Amino acid sequence: MGPIRYVEIDGVHLAYRVVGDGDTDIVWVPGWVSDIDESLNIPGVGAFLDELAGLGRLILFDKRGMGQSDRVPDSRYPSFEERVGDLLAVMDAAGSDRAALIGVSEGAAQSLLAAAQHPDRVTSVVSIGGWARLLAPADDPGLGLPEESLRAFTSKALAYWGTGRGIGAMAPSVTDDALFRERWATFERRAASPGAFRAYSRMLGDVDVRGILEDVAVPVLLIHSQDDRMVSVEQSRYMADRLPDARLVEIASSDHITYISDPELVLEEIEQHLTGRSDRSTAPRRFATVLFVDIVGSTDRVADAGDRSWTSLLRSFEAIVDKEVTGHAGQVVKSLGDGSLAVFDDPQAAVLTARALHREVASLGVELRAGVHCGQVEVLGTDIGGIAVHIASRVMEAAPPRGTFVSSTVRDVLLGSGLVFAPAGTHVLKGVPGEWTLFELPTERARNHFGRA
Repeated sequence: MGPIRYVEIDGVHLAYRVVGDGDTDIVWVPGWVSDIDESLNIPGVGAFLDELAGLGRLILFDKRGMGQSDRVPDSRYPSFEERVGDLLAVMDAAGSDRAALIGVSEGAAQSLLAAAQHPDRVTSVVSIGGWARLLAPADDPGLGLPEESLRAFTSKALAYWGTGRGIGAMAPSVTDDALFRERWATFERRAASPGAFRAYSRMLGDVDVRGILEDVAVPVLLIHSQDDRMVSVEQSRYMADRLPDARLVEIASSDHITYISDPELVLEEIEQHLTGRSDRSTAPRRFATVLFVDIVGSTDRVADAGDRSWTSLLRSFEAIVDKEVTGHAGQVVKSLGDGSLAVFDDPQAAVLTARALHREVASLGVELRAGVHCGQVEVLGTDIGGIAVHIASRVMEAAPPRGTFVSSTVRDVLLGSGLVFAPAGTHVLKGVPGEWTLFELPTERARNHFGRA
């Protein structure tokens, strides 16, 4: 991810960051609360945004009073129109004349208002779990929440703020995921104080963009879960009927944050909307941990040892890889000449395999470097592909001889596992957008140096 920068408007500093360098500018307009730093630690969110950045130049920002932006008094939260001004100020600071806006929940209404008021700045809109009027209006009581329901939700959210229990309403599919709840709890605490959330919720009750829907002249993609527990899918159906150029995609899920339960489908629909095509593979996909290992200095060793001796060494190396990978319930995908690619269901097994391989190949007189990353992979017969495989390869290339580097995704998933990782700095991975924070698995000798098990 790119560095966090700031733009000042009306004495308030707004935090933003730019990821990727594509031709299309894309602004991610957040929902109720946001933190462009901590949100990347929520399982799945960072990977989703990384893939989104592959479609263009992605601009992330925190609203005033939220996350990395300046706090404001609870009594002086900005109006909805002022938030549109903040959005345009961030675009100006990022050097974006025109952009596609992707709005989540309240961010969708903000994006639609910006498109109606500033058609010269907005190329298209994507609404994820969006709404036109959150509170049920007197002239259309079937649309939106009764006031007492919003008040009850706000009270309950405040009672549980910072505990992670609120994820049950936002993304029921991960309610039982302890790591996700832990990360969500931290995100809540850093994104906003309880008082800020309460003030912001009061402001949302006044938002109503029904009257401007017919003025939105750009294409709009509406994505909504059919059983959304936070905002009824009827909101997106209502908007689809009134927007001049809209397409509605309903997802079989109860998550308000649809890209948690079905990120690939959401990415595919966004790509189709922004580019007019979808290059995303139709191959089966699954979540997996990818391990790459490579023999250090193989070219020099071939020259020194000769072809016959090198071939014999490779056979011994491949036998060790096969033994350790299968012994840790993994699968060797293929040999890469002087290295191997393996896949695991369990990220801890992948890391332990890397550690074992370093130890076992010492008998061959060679050194390895290893890289581990986890994410969605495409299943291509007996092979695998996709961005997660590419990232794992680049993570390995960054590792030193006798070293194992893992992505922050792997480190986060393995918190509490007993494995200890040392910070390995921020790296630019060839062919992968943004900067990546990597971590090193200390060798057994290094673990003694650190004094840890």
